[in-house]
Amino acid sequence: MPYRNGLSVAEVAKGTGWAVIKLIPESEFSLRVDREMSDYFDTTPESLTLLHEKTNLSFRMNVDAFEMIARAAQGEIFNDFETGAIRFELAAFATRLLRAPVLEAFLMDPSGNYSRVDLSDQVISLHRETVQSEI
Repeated sequence: MPYRNGLSVAEVAKGTGWAVIKLIPESEFSLRVDREMSDYFDTTPESLTLLHEKTNLSFRMNVDAFEMIARAAQGEIFNDFETGAIRFELAAFATRLLRAPVLEAFLMDPSGNYSRVDLSDQVISLHRETVQSEI
């Protein structure tokens, strides 16, 4: 799939291998530093919140979640007990984002070929020129 700035969220149809990959543009997200204020102590932020502006969905991440996401972006695969809670929270956030409308998505078949689908001027178009996945 071509690279896009933003977040790709996928849903795979069980038993078929077909997937829908939605692309949510970077411009729809903001990152907020969560600050605890105190009149008596100096405090350091302990988390960041990723906010999807159109749906008001959010994901609060601490240092552990941020590290796991950064490592996953480099290709590491997690399937251990220690990261289970973080993976569960990320999956819940992604599932909610899958319900948000998007302007562009990809359909991927079980062999890794994909077609682009987009919405423009209230017309949904399927671009059948399938291209083998770069993965």
